[in-house]
Amino acid sequence: PKQWGTLVYVHKSLKAHQPYTTAEIPCDVLKIAGRNRQSIVLVNCYRPCNSTNEWLTKMRNILNQLHEDYPSSVIICSGDFNIDVSTASNTSAEYKALFHEFNFNNLIEKPTSVTATTKTCLDHFWVSDINIVSDIRTYTGVADHFVIAAAINCKPDYA
Repeated sequence: PKQWGTLVYVHKSLKAHQPYTTAEIPCDVLKIAGRNRQSIVLVNCYRPCNSTNEWLTKMRNILNQLHEDYPSSVIICSGDFNIDVSTASNTSAEYKALFHEFNFNNLIEKPTSVTATTKTCLDHFWVSDINIVSDIRTYTGVADHFVIAAAINCKPDYA
């Protein structure tokens, strides 16, 4: 069976731990501590192509929980969501409205999956504070979707 694949790299100078994984949908939650700055909570997600609108409800529950658990943290939610935000559809509109409800901005607007006949933006990088990202790029040729690489402004906590 086809499996989902996402990867997060955290520099060894940063203190990171996985407070929990979500059972509702394929997501990993990683908390990165920073010195003299709020922590960063990274949520790495996969949404299967055949997901129903129930997925949006489950994602809303996860975002609610993260805001309750980490009220002063910057939250980044990235991954392969398999929703084309470059085209107008009910699913795309509901999906974007969900993240806007939590004051997130998507930093990926270019296609992340290109075939001979389609160009779609299926992979997203939602942030609760755009100032935390100093650089974001996409790379081709690694998988069927482009790779998203982001540089995040955070100072290590050496204490």
